[in-house]
Amino acid sequence: MPTLNLGRVRFNLRGPYDPDTDYLKHDVVTDDGQSYACIADVTGTGPNDAGGATYWEGMLLRGADYNVARDQAVQAASNAGNSATAASQSANAAASDRDDAQSARDKSQAWAESDTAPEPGSKSAKTWAAEAASYGDPNQHNVTANGTADTRSAAEWAGQTLSNQQAINGLGTAATARAEHLASSPYCTDIGTANAYALSVNYTKAAPTSYSDGDQYRFRAAASNTGTSTVNINDLDAKTLVTVTGVALPAGYIRTDVDTTITYDETNDRFVADREMERGSNANGEYTRWADGSQSAVVKDAVLTYASEYVVIFVWTFPAAFNNEPDFVDWSGRDDSAVGFPDDIRAKGAVVCDGATSTSVKLIFLGAQNSFSPGDQISAKAFASGPWY
Repeated sequence: MPTLNLGRVRFNLRGPYDPDTDYLKHDVVTDDGQSYACIADVTGTGPNDAGGATYWEGMLLRGADYNVARDQAVQAASNAGNSATAASQSANAAASDRDDAQSARDKSQAWAESDTAPEPGSKSAKTWAAEAASYGDPNQHNVTANGTADTRSAAEWAGQTLSNQQAINGLGTAATARAEHLASSPYCTDIGTANAYALSVNYTKAAPTSYSDGDQYRFRAAASNTGTSTVNINDLDAKTLVTVTGVALPAGYIRTDVDTTITYDETNDRFVADREMERGSNANGEYTRWADGSQSAVVKDAVLTYASEYVVIFVWTFPAAFNNEPDFVDWSGRDDSAVGFPDDIRAKGAVVCDGATSTSVKLIFLGAQNSFSPGDQISAKAFASGPWY
């Protein structure tokens, strides 16, 4: 089953920018309370450093008006706090001067929540907060305010912002963990046995807490399977393993010389095991096996000797067994004077396949009268194809 590499298909949330960290394209960081996406691989140059625009592009940025309004709101709130402190001190230290204390209290209230200027050319904390809200909140999470109806104080606004940021952080942590799992197809160590594979995920951040549809894992098996098998990842639960065609694993489907990739099928609550193409050879020829159960076998340059002028019989034992009689068998002669027979043998007779089994086939060449003499040789090539499971 072919695999298509899509590359990085979503943003990767990396948290606060760190100059010692290597960043890749589509990584997302925060810097100075704002969010930036990496547009070119970089190390050591931050979004707000000289040359940062070459590697970063802003995603959630504060406007200049928002920054000014925010700073002024903070200053106004500070002024209000100072005035309140002064009012309290005046009241405690000069109880006899109630008029002055009342005046200070009124001024403090005006700085905090007046709809008009507490002093000529100034604005109250409420007015600055309303103006900041009119420029829009860069967090964009459940903040609804306008300059006439919202009466939240600066402290309440600060609490709302903190709540929003905590919500973002929670979503980011979950998304990052999921993205790391999907991107890594985490590699596992097989600590189980043949037919009962037990996998331990090597990368702890990609370790699953449950099985999710489409999750993939890779491992190098410690032993080949001998039949129906299961797999258990991080002791979550043992699940049945099936081939890419959805049937129980045949013996030898999972190999120890290559990695095996498995994918969770939530609908059927099982893992589907893919298999790399297998090639092999021995004295009987060469064979190729595919994950979908297809197999081909070939023998080249088999030298056959005629016992008579009419017949030569070749019993071919396949280099790897099929699961039944192969679907197709053929052979051909070779125009090869080096073995003493320069003509096309098919022009001088007929080929008959007889007695095919899962492991061998008998090939008979019937020559025309006087076609051959005893001891004549031909070079032949035989081919067979069919399922191996």
